[in-house]
Amino acid sequence: MKNIKHIIAIIFIFSLFSLCSREQSAPVSPHLIKIKPEQKQLVSADNNMGYDIYKNLWNLKNQNSNILISPISLNKPISIILFGTNNNYEVRKVLQFPNLKKEAIYTEINQLNNTIFNIDEHSEFKNITRFLTHKQNNITNEFKKFIRKNKIIKIDYYNSDNSSQISNNISKTSLFNIENEISLKCNFKYQTGKTESPFYTSPDLSKFVEMLICKSEFNFYSDDIIKAIEMPLGRGNYNALIILPESNQSLQNIKNKLNKHYINRINSKFRKLNLSVYVPQLDIKYNYSLNKSMNECSIHKLFSTKANKFKNISTNKDLYLNKLSQSVTIKTVSKPIESKKLFENEIKNSFFIDHPFLLIITEKYSGSILFIGQIINPVK
Repeated sequence: MKNIKHIIAIIFIFSLFSLCSREQSAPVSPHLIKIKPEQKQLVSADNNMGYDIYKNLWNLKNQNSNILISPISLNKPISIILFGTNNNYEVRKVLQFPNLKKEAIYTEINQLNNTIFNIDEHSEFKNITRFLTHKQNNITNEFKKFIRKNKIIKIDYYNSDNSSQISNNISKTSLFNIENEISLKCNFKYQTGKTESPFYTSPDLSKFVEMLICKSEFNFYSDDIIKAIEMPLGRGNYNALIILPESNQSLQNIKNKLNKHYINRINSKFRKLNLSVYVPQLDIKYNYSLNKSMNECSIHKLFSTKANKFKNISTNKDLYLNKLSQSVTIKTVSKPIESKKLFENEIKNSFFIDHPFLLIITEKYSGSILFIGQIINPVK
């Protein structure tokens, strides 16, 4: 009898182990999502804004440094501006919602962001927007209710009692700032190994970095100017589109062409290739102000002590928007795989991302751009 029980126990344990092994080895597919027509408008507006801000930052800042922004995460700061300016038509145009009611816009923003940021349990997002001002500004009850409904927005107060004047008898305490922070921690879906290899931050300067080796069938495109590859992240809902200029080309050549039509053209010409891709491990943090980078957008008029348009936020008639900023962090995490040396016979059918490239991370089904920018130094 004991022998029979032992046999049954062994069979049960073996069956359980086999089941677990099958579950672990089973392919992980992306979650299918559907978005409403209003949210498609919002995605289109976000994406267009992302292209424009990236180009403006490129013109304003050192063109040989990292640039990284998150268009979709700017929805929350812009919703604050929309609320504060009493449904300002210029702000609505940025969101491409000139005719939708204000409350409906907030609903669509919340639903879209919740869907996009929570669709993949293999990737970790952190996203918060802070409204910072001085306590003397008497925040309205309506604005406090708005903040409570938007859980990732919070009010913080400056401790300073500085009441010095800046112009036209307007006190420094009459200002407010909006700070958005977003971070993504993820892995490349098809990583099979890792190694160290040089990354050329410029034609004459290189550094050894950790390269993740990803082997699979990838969407790939090439022409005389670029090579482009689409690499799934996490479970596959997020895709990293990497556009690598040829050695005789520059990121500027790509930047000048960059818009939705250029990206759609690349997507339409993808072909499937089995490749071993060597992609640098990313650990990047980028901070920037949108004050000047929104100069081509009518919102820039609100960055002024003369705007006086935020009566829905405070009873202080002189309240003005001083700064709108964003902090973006991306960190890729290597799977627990042993490092390996790179041998010459492994170079065949390999694609090395070993010099500055354009990075666009999108959600697979909505087409929403989560991050866009250029990577000059992958660990900075």
